[in-house]
Amino acid sequence: VSAILMGMTLTSCDETTEMIGGSLIDNVDKLVVDADTFNVSSKSILAKDIIARSAQGYLGSMRDKESDLTVTANFMTQFHVLSNYEIPEEDKITSRDANNQIIADSCEIKLYYSKFYGDSLSQMKLTTYELSKPIEEGNIYYADFDPKTKGYVRSDGIKVKQTYTLSDQTTPDSIRLSKNFSPAITINLNRSYTDKEGKSYNNYGTYLMRKYFENTKSFRNPYLFLHDICPGFYFEITNGIGAIAKINAAQINIFFKYKNGETSKSVNTNLISTEEVLQMTNFDVSTTRLQQLASESDHTYLKTPVGLFTELTLPIDNIKAKHENQDVNSAK
Repeated sequence: VSAILMGMTLTSCDETTEMIGGSLIDNVDKLVVDADTFNVSSKSILAKDIIARSAQGYLGSMRDKESDLTVTANFMTQFHVLSNYEIPEEDKITSRDANNQIIADSCEIKLYYSKFYGDSLSQMKLTTYELSKPIEEGNIYYADFDPKTKGYVRSDGIKVKQTYTLSDQTTPDSIRLSKNFSPAITINLNRSYTDKEGKSYNNYGTYLMRKYFENTKSFRNPYLFLHDICPGFYFEITNGIGAIAKINAAQINIFFKYKNGETSKSVNTNLISTEEVLQMTNFDVSTTRLQQLASESDHTYLKTPVGLFTELTLPIDNIKAKHENQDVNSAK
């Protein structure tokens, strides 16, 4: 009889595990999970105070099909010099004027771009301005910063107007289709130039060359170069629509001849823009059209970096009132 009772006891044990874990936790430590829904309001607002990036630039103008906005990108750049910058010795330079003074045969600025948006055949009109003073580092500049309206453009300095296309049909196909070709917008600076002291030169390259031999140190110190020689240039789109180029680098090329042994060679020295100096894009967008879009109430817009943002208002007070002693774990 004892053996039978023992067998019955063993087979009647409860082997379920559903309470393991929960049975070890005190009731005050158990989580109570609720789900709730709240209304979130949204509206479009004008994007203001967007800090301008200083290591890349854009140049051109396009109409956005979605919003019917015309966005124009104007570009400012400064140029960097290295501590070992040099050009051939003055007495070896054979490019001379009638008074036997050294001259540059020609001078140009090239704006190299890696990508573009729109149609490369769109004809654009560009005006290049010389700055009267450098735009200083250490300050915060925004994407609507305009050097012209802020007084940085030299009123009697370089002002070159020209048209261009990104496809640059003036360059032979044999060059444009080569692997080493880097597309660029070219601005010629071959007109006569007068500096801030009233001295005249046959072109801007001659000005730079003669300044180099007057004080070589100014071409080997970025601060001195910006403040004493070349504060930078501003490139403004004045007409045309259909293409915007992403500018990788700006470069000043100076062409001249010098005597190398018994032969005379044509050479080029250049100054380039780098991340050590400022490069900024000024985005010009129609605020009237932006305001019209922002006032539409059935939906909201995102058009960045300069344009429209969507602002969401969360009903924090309502959430707290219903769930005063709870934490929000996630929200979708």
